[in-house]
Amino acid sequence: MLAEPEINPNSVSDPNSASETSIRQRIREYIGANLLFDQDGPQYGDDVSFLEHHIIDSAGVLELIFFVEETYGITIDGRDMVPANFDSITNLARYIQDQLAARAGNLPCVASSER
Repeated sequence: MLAEPEINPNSVSDPNSASETSIRQRIREYIGANLLFDQDGPQYGDDVSFLEHHIIDSAGVLELIFFVEETYGITIDGRDMVPANFDSITNLARYIQDQLAARAGNLPCVASSER
């Protein structure tokens, strides 16, 4: 008998349908639970720089990258690992939406750093 495939509880059932609001909330929850270890989540605005305000460090950014890849099924290119994409909730949510739209064939994949 074949074993049931393991389901990742962090994965989005249909990542292509994720709204910007749900993406932002999921990022906020992940940071609060996994990087700040605070169940109430971080207490800062979506546009606040993670690095400048010492919310997370460079290792935390790497954890965010793994979270995005695993949760949204996005393979992140090294050229996209820049503050323009990963230094705030707003930037990261926009990056995720752009990548999901590109994967769905809705528009060309353009990193925020190229805008």
